[in-house]
Amino acid sequence: PGSVAAEEKQKALSSIVRALTKTSSCEMLIFSYDYKR
Repeated sequence: PGSVAAEEKQKALSSIVRALTKTSSCEMLIFSYDYKR
């Protein structure tokens, strides 16, 4: 059961990281767009 829990935790971490990177990249796009204007 320990390995399963670790796997689930890893999945949750990767999904969180993916969401964070997606948000930050979108924010960077918006920021650069505002900067160019």
